[in-house]
Amino acid sequence: MNQPFFSWRSAILKSGLPATTRHVLLTIACHMNDAGESCYPSIALLCSETGLSNRSVIDHIDKASKAGWLVVEQHGFRGQKWKRNEYR
Repeated sequence: MNQPFFSWRSAILKSGLPATTRHVLLTIACHMNDAGESCYPSIALLCSETGLSNRSVIDHIDKASKAGWLVVEQHGFRGQKWKRNEYR
């Protein structure tokens, strides 16, 4: 029986998304557990793992989000300079 997370990854591979967008999505998926629960890799880590520039990773996350493949929420604490993205 296919679980939703594995079906999602398979759907990414079969989608008409640009190759680089698929690459970024699959890299994000590597940080999710087997249940496909949300994850929090930094943009810097995604750049390192994909070999893409900061701008390119951000652009492809935005494309995937606008196409409905990814939900991105920002988390941070009031008064702190940093914030992190949660990917679902």
